[in-house]
Amino acid sequence: MQDLNIKPIDWEGDLLSERAFVHLQRSIIVDDEIRKKWIIAYKEHETKCERLGALHLLLHGIWAFKVDAIGDKTDLVLNEPLSITTIVENTADALVLTEWKIVKAQDELQDKIKEAQKQAALYSSGVLGGIEIANYRYLVMVSEERMKMPDDQVKGIVTYRHINIAVNPDTPSVEARTG
Repeated sequence: MQDLNIKPIDWEGDLLSERAFVHLQRSIIVDDEIRKKWIIAYKEHETKCERLGALHLLLHGIWAFKVDAIGDKTDLVLNEPLSITTIVENTADALVLTEWKIVKAQDELQDKIKEAQKQAALYSSGVLGGIEIANYRYLVMVSEERMKMPDDQVKGIVTYRHINIAVNPDTPSVEARTG
C-alpha cells in the first residue's frame, strides 16, 4: 500500500481496484485465517498469491487476468484461458490486468518491479483486443513485511501502479514504534 501519495483515479474500475487492494491488505492485518492463507501462499509459490489475490478482487466485482508468453489471456483463479463470455460479462464490473511477484527482500524490489513491468508491457493491444480495460496495469509486489513502493510509472497511455501486499505486516502502531 502506498502512503498518502495516491494519485486521483479517473476511472471507476481503477477506484474499485484501489479499494479492493486496500481491503485485501487490511483483511490480512485483522483476520488471522486470511493472514495464514497468505503466508502459506507466499512461501509456496507466486501463482498461489495470484490466485488468492484474484479471488479477493472478484469479491469487489473485478475480474483479474494475465497474459502468458504465447499471448493467451488467463484467468488467475482457475488458470484456464479467459474468454469474454457471459459469465465474465455478467459478473465483472471491471477487468484489470495484474502481474504478481513475490519479493523476499527490499534490495530485490526494483528488479521484481522491472520484471513485472516488462511482462505487463508485452501484453500488446492485439492480445487485449475485445477487452475493455483501463490504462492502469497493476504490478503487485507480495512481501512478508510492508515495503515502500515507488511512484506510478507512466509509459504512453499506460500507468503502471505499484501495489504492495504484505502477508505478515506489523500493525501500523507497532510499525510506527519500530520504524
